[in-house]
Amino acid sequence: MDTITQTKIWSRTLAQQDVTPPYTDPYSGFRSRLRQALINFREHVSVLADEIPQNLKQLTVHDISHVDALWQVADMIVGPNYPLTPTEAFVLGGAFLLHDLGMALASYPGGTSELEEDPMWRDTAFLAFRRKHGRLPSLTAPLELSPEIRLEATEQLLRLRHADRAERLATIGYQHTARDSVYFLIDDVELRKAYGPLIGRIAYSHWWSVQELPGQFDKTIGAYPGGPADWTIDPLKVALILRVSDVCHLDARRAPGFLRALRKPTGESERHWRFQEYVQAPFVENRQVVFTATMDTPLEDVDCWWLGYELISLADRELHLADTILRETGRPPFAAHAVAGANDPARLARQVPTCGWKPIATKLQVNDVAGLVRNLGGRGLYGDNAHVPLRELIQNARDAVVARRIKEGRERSWGCITVRLLDSGDRHKLEVQDSGLGMSDELLVGPFLDFGTSYWNSALMLHENPELIAKGFQPQGRFGIGFYSVFMWGEHVKVVTRRPEEGIDATRVIEFRKGLSNRPVLRLADRDERMFDAGTIVHVWLDSRATDAGGMLAPGPIQSFLERRQRKEAWSLKALCTWLCPALDVDLFSEQDGKREKSVVGSEWETMDPAELLRRLILHRDDVDSVCTSDQFIKAAANVRDLRDDNGQLLGRGAFRSFFHHSTAFVEDPLKHASVVTAGSFRASHQVGIVGLLLGDPSHASRIAARPVAVDCPAVMTAWATEQADLVPRLSNDLRTLVHYALLVRLAGGDTNELAIARRTSGLCSFNDIASSQDLPDELELRAEYWDGAGFESLPLPWNSIAVGTGRQKALYFQVDADPRKRADHPHWRRYWMSLWGAAIEAIARAWKVPLSEVLESSEILSDPTENFVDESGRPGLKLRADIIRKPRGHGA
Repeated sequence: MDTITQTKIWSRTLAQQDVTPPYTDPYSGFRSRLRQALINFREHVSVLADEIPQNLKQLTVHDISHVDALWQVADMIVGPNYPLTPTEAFVLGGAFLLHDLGMALASYPGGTSELEEDPMWRDTAFLAFRRKHGRLPSLTAPLELSPEIRLEATEQLLRLRHADRAERLATIGYQHTARDSVYFLIDDVELRKAYGPLIGRIAYSHWWSVQELPGQFDKTIGAYPGGPADWTIDPLKVALILRVSDVCHLDARRAPGFLRALRKPTGESERHWRFQEYVQAPFVENRQVVFTATMDTPLEDVDCWWLGYELISLADRELHLADTILRETGRPPFAAHAVAGANDPARLARQVPTCGWKPIATKLQVNDVAGLVRNLGGRGLYGDNAHVPLRELIQNARDAVVARRIKEGRERSWGCITVRLLDSGDRHKLEVQDSGLGMSDELLVGPFLDFGTSYWNSALMLHENPELIAKGFQPQGRFGIGFYSVFMWGEHVKVVTRRPEEGIDATRVIEFRKGLSNRPVLRLADRDERMFDAGTIVHVWLDSRATDAGGMLAPGPIQSFLERRQRKEAWSLKALCTWLCPALDVDLFSEQDGKREKSVVGSEWETMDPAELLRRLILHRDDVDSVCTSDQFIKAAANVRDLRDDNGQLLGRGAFRSFFHHSTAFVEDPLKHASVVTAGSFRASHQVGIVGLLLGDPSHASRIAARPVAVDCPAVMTAWATEQADLVPRLSNDLRTLVHYALLVRLAGGDTNELAIARRTSGLCSFNDIASSQDLPDELELRAEYWDGAGFESLPLPWNSIAVGTGRQKALYFQVDADPRKRADHPHWRRYWMSLWGAAIEAIARAWKVPLSEVLESSEILSDPTENFVDESGRPGLKLRADIIRKPRGHGA
């Protein structure tokens, strides 16, 4: 208490005023009551504050010493004669006590169980799970979280909730069991009822934007009944004192070196500790708060110094804003209104010196922010693909619709998106409208305008939409840059939006009239712009007509990893939307030339006829109709099967389609482009060897490539590929083609079953044929052979040999790194498990009834199977040598 009682704020307000006779303070009784209540309040809080490091040990000191120090910092900032009433001092002291107390898990009377009842806890837990595993946990199975994920979620929620938790702490009770007493932080019942909610509200306010304070605390609170009439409370003044005191408490009292050695903070937390460890208690000089240090900051702590510089600059901004508010509202200003050295590294270095380096303002500067965003969010990232902005706008709309659908508990089919192409003189205007969540002012001026920041990963999203993540919402937008691709089309962009809980007159508009060169304008919508239902409409005035050269509907090249084609006819808006969004889970409408059509029925790809699905994937072809009537297409569509995980979640629909042709000349396969790996709902890349659609995750911000989700589910791929092994004989009777199908099956982790993979003296043999053989010798030659029709029949084969029809070839069509079935742990297996060569060795081990790893260890598998030779005429040549596969000793060898 000595730290507090020595301040002038205390001595002028709550301390006993008449310490010697004659006693002249007429209000000493009520003053004493306030004083004792605050002392008891502090004692209770000190116990709770000691619990904060139990869950957040990386933080700098947040115990009672920090609270006491705030009295000194406030005393310094406001000055010796700043007008405060005793009730204002009581409320201020209470706000000091509560403002960070919500960081203690003990501040929740029910402990962990109460914290986990918070609607936001499952959101933070699900986000922590996604950061670790790259996906959300299953909603159909019991939630099982590792201790590490649970701890991370608890820490994050304590940080996120500590401010609004503070609002309740002055009035909640603590009790062990129902037969025990109930304890409150404020013992005095009447003072708790009178001032507890206000104290909590002001404590909460330290986390708000400073601009919110005047609107929230615009009225003076009258005196306590029975107390002095002039002991009123100005909540705005008190809230500003709390705010600037907290942000200016940067010194060694918050970061003792010995405590740092014990807690061992890491990352940014460690930088906070190290910087504050250097800093002495601040003082005021020439109306500026001055920070100093007695020790020089060494080169190895340069990042710590710059973090401190940012903290000091933040304190300076807060003081400037507080001073502005006080003056504009006619309140007395504080003694300090700025921080010395803020925004001037060289000056700050004279106060907080460095050693061995000079803090020059060398922070990266971007002079052409508009150009940077235009390049990174436009052609610099996406190239000249005019379809990208449409994809990105539809994706943003999809996320908003699905989020609202889940938040409001609507049917899976609820909501829609509409894309309109309208004439606007000599050019087109495009609109993308959704029935989604809409955007708040905080979103529009925050994550929406913060290039590279995704709203769906922000704390603002958690506050505005609690439980959304925990109910299974998975945004497909994740990079925070897609919207900016619209400036590839034109400079005039207008976004009109409305939240569901708001009225029509709350519709807001943010407009870019000259692209990114000028600041956008945020305003309320005009009468003719207002939205009758919630959602968002993005208006883009294109620089030219959409059908002009280079436009999104113009004929031209369709380029991909697999195919370079020239589309000769212009797109219709409907066809382009359907082609771009093959797996969209929201109804998508297109409007062109006054005609409204449905481009996509939400999630219809999951149940639609396979031929229709494949047709959707090749809509870019001018000859799509003729392709769809071809024998190849019909047979491939008949083989399409679902890929589902253990929970029944559909991960894709597809069939194997070999791209192999035994002709030496290139033969175009019209089906090779009927393959899509999506980035969420949208076309991204392709999967060689498969026709159909596989859901995927983008591997790059541009979404030009994606990794199939099914690849990371070995059981799914194994079951699907094994079924395909029984279906592919319908596609071809060409031996060389069929053996390549077997190779695809093997690579996907499936069983090749009855597909021919090798040859013995008795003829072609499958994996099952070899595995069930009773006559295999104890030593075999495994030979490479490349089948071409039936031409191998003229080649003699020794009785103790097996010739594999694709040699040692290892297909690279799937992004799989290791054997998903973990059949052996051996260097040779890691190299060959995905090949038919490996399949033959596995089948031989089964026939011998010997562990595969032992067979691999006993065999001679050559690192280089080739051998130079000279034929009878003296010409050099190259021949393949055989591997020797041996039955291990002790197994009847």
